Amino acid sequence: MSKWTCPINEQTKCSYCLIQFNFVNLTVIMKLLLSLMFLNLLMPNFGQERTENTFYGFSGQVMARVEGVLDLGVRVRVLRVNRVWKNNRVKKPNDLIQKSILIRARGNAEARNLQGAYLNGLRVGQTFPIEIRKSEENFWEILELNAEQIRVASARLETKRNALGRTSDGENNEASRALQRSNRSENSREENGAERTEVLNQLNRVKRENAELRSRVLKLESRLLRLENLMK
Repeated sequence: MSKWTCPINEQTKCSYCLIQFNFVNLTVIMKLLLSLMFLNLLMPNFGQERTENTFYGFSGQVMARVEGVLDLGVRVRVLRVNRVWKNNRVKKPNDLIQKSILIRARGNAEARNLQGAYLNGLRVGQTFPIEIRKSEENFWEILELNAEQIRVASARLETKRNALGRTSDGENNEASRALQRSNRSENSREENGAERTEVLNQLNRVKRENAELRSRVLKLESRLLRLENLMK
């Protein structure tokens, strides 16, 4: 940034020129900051892409730290290469140290469920040993879980199944209660309908009896009138 001078009068520091000078300097600073932010975002992705496209044929056990649990797998940073297996084809396996890689489950459905349960239970910052390989499909895959990891994964699956079972039982119980309420309501409606029918029947009987009584009263009144006429 150059020293500020007034283009109108170098001996005078007018407010307008000072504002213009500060605006130019602020624009330059913002451009530099944006460039640094872009490089900061670009460099990790570049390193990640380079890591994902190298180390073909690696097969071994590493100590890793969880950086993120994703839908596709778990992003980890390799802290140490514990050992490599006989089928390892990477000449410098220790170059994998401090690299960030994405690990996913592999194998048949049962193996994937078990490995997926273990991976999904990991937490950011957690360190753990894991046997992995670099497949030809450009993915890091789990070779197999150790005995402790299998125990943890099995417990998580069992907990999940129990939770689903309780949910299902709860839904069934609620459905049963709803059915019972519906049956009680239906029975109540039927009982109310029967009571209403009985009341209507009784009302009709009373009406018929009332009509019969009125008919008898009329007959008695008629006989009474005839008797009165005879008495005259």
